[in-house]
Amino acid sequence: MTRAWIMVAVVVAMLAAGNVGAQTAAPAPAAVEVRKPDRLVMAWNMMCFGSSVERWKQQIEIAQRNGIDGFWLDIGAWNGPGDNKPNVTNMYEAAKQLNTGFKLALAPEYMCFWKENVLDMVKTVKDHPHQLRQDGRPVLGAYILDNTFKQVLLPTLKHLEENGIKVFFVPDAGLMARPRYYFNPTFEGYLDLFKTPAGSYIDGMQNFVAHQIGVNLNENALGRRVTQYMGKLYSAGVIVNYNSANMEDYRGLGGYLDQWQGAINDGPEWINLIIWNDYNEDSALMPGRWPWGAERLLFSRDESYLHATAYGSAWFKTGQRPAITQDRYFVTYKNRSLSMRKAWDPGRKLWVDQTYEARPYDQIHDDTHDLVYLDTFLTAPATLTVQLGGKAHKFEMPAGVGRASVPVAPGTPRLKLERGGKVLAETIGRRQILGPDDVNERNSLMSYHHIFRTWAGGTAVGPVVKRLEAKAGTIGPQAVVEGNAVKPVLVSTNEHGRDAIP
Repeated sequence: MTRAWIMVAVVVAMLAAGNVGAQTAAPAPAAVEVRKPDRLVMAWNMMCFGSSVERWKQQIEIAQRNGIDGFWLDIGAWNGPGDNKPNVTNMYEAAKQLNTGFKLALAPEYMCFWKENVLDMVKTVKDHPHQLRQDGRPVLGAYILDNTFKQVLLPTLKHLEENGIKVFFVPDAGLMARPRYYFNPTFEGYLDLFKTPAGSYIDGMQNFVAHQIGVNLNENALGRRVTQYMGKLYSAGVIVNYNSANMEDYRGLGGYLDQWQGAINDGPEWINLIIWNDYNEDSALMPGRWPWGAERLLFSRDESYLHATAYGSAWFKTGQRPAITQDRYFVTYKNRSLSMRKAWDPGRKLWVDQTYEARPYDQIHDDTHDLVYLDTFLTAPATLTVQLGGKAHKFEMPAGVGRASVPVAPGTPRLKLERGGKVLAETIGRRQILGPDDVNERNSLMSYHHIFRTWAGGTAVGPVVKRLEAKAGTIGPQAVVEGNAVKPVLVSTNEHGRDAIP
């Protein structure tokens, strides 16, 4: 037998050996496609602040127009008192009716008391066409304290698995940053989370940031390095504002974009925004009033931060800063000096120091400043003049994105933008900055972190190129989709602020 024939015989024998039992073996299961995640911008949305389907449609439309691809639904309760469950149902229905590709994912707080509720909520939405999916699985987020991670996470995720549900789990990556004294977790500390039995269920991490800008940037960078090392997905956190038990200062739109830039440099797959509608803690992006009609005097936003959000989102998705095609300027400030801590307690009918009260116990962080922040998005260099407290402050602002600041002083900021001797726009701020003699029971109420809220306002120069809210009123039940635009129908409200469809 020639050498060539010997080689053929060996090959045939090997193929035959590999074929033994082939006719009785079960076929291999089809592999689930694993692909690189799309770059998504997801905003946290609190489900305790309820809305009808029509109002959710309006909010989804506004979010999408400004570069937000979906909502993390922050759920604080489920099968019990409150509106979380119907609000979630309404949100998914709103996304379905609009049919514009908006993504939704559940994010129960503290695993929402616990495995039975989480199973029920996941079963409710897992097959919905607008449920965010990754690697063929429904995405589940979470806002979790460190002790919840240890005690609740493993039995909850096991319970889902035992009931035939495998989720793509992306919990809050700040697990080691709470309690607050854990401000600087180590690389090894984050890494240890993946080494626990519960950690084997973690497919990615996100960072619910609410600290100083520097800490936020560092935590995002650390979380990205850990998830890169583990081959896991990462969603970096970016926060617009924060005023709760530890009030922070994010330097207006400029500081907000600093966080975007830090996150973009870290290279996460997703970015999560904090937060769409937390009206209590003054971190809301949504330019709308409280859904129930209460606390209207505390609504402190227009579309200013949404413009910066659209800019940051485009930057994140393309890797390049967007071109500036329209002149705009913005002003952001608190309406009193940080030293003016006097607040009126209507229950006891007396003046108190807001920072010493058990509720809401507003603590002012050391990294908070008495400044009025100015931000510009300009097609060409221009002069911005700010008059405040009897003084005029003039700044030569560059083309592109620029920033400046002036000291807080009693009065209302007056801003003027000029180029080549021509006044492009002249506006005033949305709130008077109070002096000691201006404080009264109405403007200094001890309630819901009231007295140190951040007010933002902006101005666009020239013709309207894009509207940032529904064209007329709110979206009613007869709304129809025209391409990606929604033709709105006016909805009025009853005495409780709820929708009253005409």
